[in-house]
Amino acid sequence: MYNLDIQFIMLAEAWCKKPGLKPEEAVVAVYRYLKNKRTLLVFDNAVDRADIAPYLPPSQSALSDQLTAAFSSKYFHILIISRNAEWPQIPTLSLSGFTQQEATDFVRQRLPNATPEAIATLVDTVSTLPLALSHAVAYIAEGHSSLEDYPKQFALHQLSLGGAITTQTDATQTVLSTFLLTLFRIKQQHPIIEPILHACAYLAPEGIPIAWLETALAGPEGVEGAYKLGRFPLTEVRAGLITLQRHALLQASGTGLLNIHRLLQQVIRHPLTPSEQQTQITWMLQWLTDINPQKGGNTTANQAWRAFIPHLETNITHYDQSGLVEDNLLALGLFQLGHIYLYLLGQPARGRDLLEHALKVEEAHYGRDHYQVATTLVNLGNAYGNLGDDGKKRELLEHALKIQEAYYGRDHYVVAITLTNLGNAYGDLGDAGKKRELLEHALKIQEKHYGWDYYQVAITLENLGNAYGDLGDVGKKRDLLERALKIKKAHYGPNHYEVAPTLGNLGNVYGELGDVSKQRNLLEHALKIQEAHYGRDHYAVALTLTNLSNAYGDLSLFQKWETNLSNGYDELGQRAKRRDLLERALKIQETYYGPDHYQVAITLTNLGNAYGALGDVGKKRELLERALKIKEAYYGPDHYEVAITLMNLVRVFQPLIAYHKLQQSKTALQIAQRAYRILMTHPHCGAEHPLTKRSLLTLYGCGFTLTDLQSALVSVEDDKAEEKTPLDTELAQIFHPLDLSSSEDDEADEVGEQNPSAKYKVSAASVSFAALLSQHGLLASSRD
Repeated sequence: MYNLDIQFIMLAEAWCKKPGLKPEEAVVAVYRYLKNKRTLLVFDNAVDRADIAPYLPPSQSALSDQLTAAFSSKYFHILIISRNAEWPQIPTLSLSGFTQQEATDFVRQRLPNATPEAIATLVDTVSTLPLALSHAVAYIAEGHSSLEDYPKQFALHQLSLGGAITTQTDATQTVLSTFLLTLFRIKQQHPIIEPILHACAYLAPEGIPIAWLETALAGPEGVEGAYKLGRFPLTEVRAGLITLQRHALLQASGTGLLNIHRLLQQVIRHPLTPSEQQTQITWMLQWLTDINPQKGGNTTANQAWRAFIPHLETNITHYDQSGLVEDNLLALGLFQLGHIYLYLLGQPARGRDLLEHALKVEEAHYGRDHYQVATTLVNLGNAYGNLGDDGKKRELLEHALKIQEAYYGRDHYVVAITLTNLGNAYGDLGDAGKKRELLEHALKIQEKHYGWDYYQVAITLENLGNAYGDLGDVGKKRDLLERALKIKKAHYGPNHYEVAPTLGNLGNVYGELGDVSKQRNLLEHALKIQEAHYGRDHYAVALTLTNLSNAYGDLSLFQKWETNLSNGYDELGQRAKRRDLLERALKIQETYYGPDHYQVAITLTNLGNAYGALGDVGKKRELLERALKIKEAYYGPDHYEVAITLMNLVRVFQPLIAYHKLQQSKTALQIAQRAYRILMTHPHCGAEHPLTKRSLLTLYGCGFTLTDLQSALVSVEDDKAEEKTPLDTELAQIFHPLDLSSSEDDEADEVGEQNPSAKYKVSAASVSFAALLSQHGLLASSRD
């Protein structure tokens, strides 16, 4: 429910001082704040349990036992209001309007001079429906009728309606009658009343900004107002709003906001012909897309666009149900809404669906090669990328780039944005060379258009630095990130949360270059900024903790592939500190993501290796096996991410293999064969991928031969098998696993993950070692 998403995000900002949270993060933050506070939390107009389930107090799997218990106490209560009577396992109380006595008391409280007989006649005429009684009492209190005359006017008005309301429910018929009777009288004095109500009927029922209605119907000074309805004096609009509140047709709900009853919205829409409804819907959608607070590149998470979302979504729903032809106006509304869900609310699946709909409408309206189509393709590609489908992202961005280069030219700043996104897509697919090429082009365009020190240039510099890092040029990566950091500090300030990720990336680079002290300083600065901005338990803090842990301990080769983090080299001798940081990171991630999220699996792998470095191989195996289970469920059993964890798991058995423990050796061989099969057959890996080549080095170091591994490739082509004999024979003469009988040797083996040449005892045959590895492409990357 978009409205609940927004409300929890706003509560997290107001109560917890945590801006910019995703909806699921905001829910956890709000409930943490409410812990042990006397609270009645009301969910109004809920459809069913599934509708509000994501917003109920988190379960024990997501929070600690202590926090879960806090929501089972006498201090914390939840009230759910719904028209749906089916709520399994939840106690319910049926409400059907006022009782006769309650209705009588309601009228007497507002009309204290009324006689009991007159009150009874009014209640019998109008019924005990609260909304209808509110209209009737307000009508009488404003002097439009006496209490004794109102039942007669009501009956006459119903007769004048004839069959217009016969298809409605009893409640709707009654409200329609009381509403129209009130409207008939007050619109004679205030013609603006009807346009205001028509506007409100096609918005969300809650949180309608008064300023919007004033702007829409009066318009700012010097600007033509109201696309279809003409311009009204601002004083008249304000008088109309006050009158509607006095007659209980609108209710104030906060500073500058109004609510309207959902049933009243239905009643307002009912008398309109289909053509009139379509005109009103079109006008409202035109107005909403024009006032979108996100226009002009304003992507700051603020109250303005959060208030905007439910109204745009409601209007688009009416558009879809109205029979209107899908045109460029609908496409614009869908695009704006999809953009908000994708970038501001962090919900790529919802953003993708809206952008897919927008693209379909745009292609039908403009054609497939229109520049507006290209804009939607770029955003849709990013949505697919956020959902993990980098191949689809690349396909959509390639199409968009072709359109934009034909329309704008190859050196336009709009083209640079698409080049950046496309470069990152290629990087995610493992093609760092293509990523660098595209980002170099994008950077050149942006520097010419914006200048050297613009914040958009900093973003491209950081992406380009990552591309150079992936290609093994860590020095170039450092230089680009240093420049990006300088720009961001000048633009945002040195302690802004936007600066923290760049500090973290740069810290990781210094770690790769061996400057662990510099790595720690940068990461600790990033951590300090993030804890001040997000709080100590935010997922971004967990990521920095994981990075920082690597400055306190050694990272194995396959951890580096897991997290793209830096080396620690263990020169600080604080492996226990590394373990403690990872334990804290894991706790945060389990709280935010749940215990079975793929991010949790990555930290479990790092933590397992940290325990291994401390000599606790049993704990290492336990954590790695848990990580493996999560990854298999998330990615599938044959994904290269699964192979990475399998490689770490093989190393658990390495000391046992060295001692020729038969059963453990068989288990390790089975794991190694599975990892090798995945890497050789995965569409993003294969024999030439650096990850596959590095995996072979580690497996040879564990005592496995290529013959051992290739026996798992039952379906691999015969030409791959031709490598078997010569490589198997020569490597068997060269590689001998290190004796891991002492803790010192274990530490040497960990260092060897960063420097493969330190990992093996080399025989006299090592004269041809470099040539042999080069022949088989095993020295392709200079990073190791």
